[in-house]
Amino acid sequence: MFAEVAAAAATALAGSVATDGWKWAKAAVTSLFTKAGTPQTAVESWLDATEHDLSGTSDDAVLGRVESRWSTRLEDLLDTHPELQAELTDLVERLGPAGSTSQGAVVQQATAHDQAQQAIQGHGTQSNTFNQPR
Repeated sequence: MFAEVAAAAATALAGSVATDGWKWAKAAVTSLFTKAGTPQTAVESWLDATEHDLSGTSDDAVLGRVESRWSTRLEDLLDTHPELQAELTDLVERLGPAGSTSQGAVVQQATAHDQAQQAIQGHGTQSNTFNQPR
């Protein structure tokens, strides 16, 4: 009954590991499971293992195993706590298929002339200093 949303959430979660969305995803997943009575330390251990398994690898087999593991956990969670489906659906919508918490694609176009300087960023935090005395 909940297999589709669980699979989508597992894919989004795994996809978020190497993105700015990982910190948020970890907090959201921890909150879901602790609301269902799972000890926070257990959830954090699962998430740490996920991060370890996926960091620095592009192996599709590893990714598939991680997604399968999370899909099963999330489907079991929803089977016993269907009231958490809206929160899990929100996680999927916020992370999206790429696993980032972006609100969509960033498209920027800039043109500079003469002595102009530009600093362009799509997401995150940026500090720029221009025209420093030499």
